Amino acid sequence: MSWEKRFTADAGAIKASEIRELLKVIADPTILSFAGGIPDPDLFPMDRVKQIHTDLEARPDAAHQAMQYSLTEGYLPLRTWVSERFSTPLTRLTADNVLITNGAQQSLVGLDRGGAFDGGSGGLISCMAS
Repeated sequence: MSWEKRFTADAGAIKASEIRELLKVIADPTILSFAGGIPDPDLFPMDRVKQIHTDLEARPDAAHQAMQYSLTEGYLPLRTWVSERFSTPLTRLTADNVLITNGAQQSLVGLDRGGAFDGGSGGLISCMAS
């Protein structure tokens, strides 16, 4: 049976997702991808992930919180720590003016809305990785 004949015009006009097509290509183990956001799985800190999982199992309240969506601004205890750690006499930070993002896209949208791309007041961004 040809299902295409049963599709509506709108359904027939749907194009393949570029991301899905990219993921199909990089699923090939002979492909070395330099695509952004597709790190080498061998670089994932799995021992550390296991330790975090074990720590969370010992604290059910924290485990439930870790698995739930939270504030757009980021986890308050982390924002507080960042503000205390990176405040200087010239730049006093508080948790209220620290934003923890979950990736490049969220950071770019935040910069755009803050006016950094159109001559606005934008902000300083520091990326930290461990």
